Amino acid sequence: MKIKAEEKKCVNAFDYTGDWDSWLDRLHGGMKTAEKLGMSEERIQKIGKRLADHLSKSICASTPEEQLMKDLWNVASEEERKTMTAVFFKLLDKRGL
Repeated sequence: MKIKAEEKKCVNAFDYTGDWDSWLDRLHGGMKTAEKLGMSEERIQKIGKRLADHLSKSICASTPEEQLMKDLWNVASEEERKTMTAVFFKLLDKRGL
């Protein structure tokens, strides 16, 4: 079976992050560092949205959950993506409790 060029370029996110919990912990840590450096919540969320845009284009979904997240992101409007980013940051913030 021939592999498409774009499939060769995509990577498995968990090759770099380990697992879902460690990935969330790393993102939470990055978010807290950005807050300590004085970044506004709006600026942090804009960066998060840009990261999600990049990941949706370059990460191969290796689990049904990753595929669902990727599919939802890809069909969402810009406003819906902003909302998804805000909700995701709430999830990260809750991890710090």
